[in-house]
Amino acid sequence: MTDTTQQAPTAAHWGAPYRASDYRAADHRVSNYQASVERHLADLPDDLRRMLTADLRTRLTEVAAGSRPNEALEHRLGSAERYAMALRETVELQYVSAADRVLKSLGKTLTAFRLSLRRG
Repeated sequence: MTDTTQQAPTAAHWGAPYRASDYRAADHRVSNYQASVERHLADLPDDLRRMLTADLRTRLTEVAAGSRPNEALEHRLGSAERYAMALRETVELQYVSAADRVLKSLGKTLTAFRLSLRRG
């Protein structure tokens, strides 16, 4: 399996009629946006940051491929800071829903325990 997270976009990503300079410019925009998103996630633990950014370059390349030449990624995705916040929110939602399940289960257990104390 090839690691596409570090590969530069090729003509296949962009399709015709773009020029070579368009590919380089798009690759530069993708690299800059990716680096900025990663900077905004720098405070996260390494494993979590890697999980969130595992396919970031691929996703950004796909967005850039659907853009006009020289169109900023921010035009389609918003600022890199906002994109990083959205990535954080996906993780927070996962943790919150897991925590909610644990708390509900714990609440049911405590209720059952209290009832057993009243009966016993």
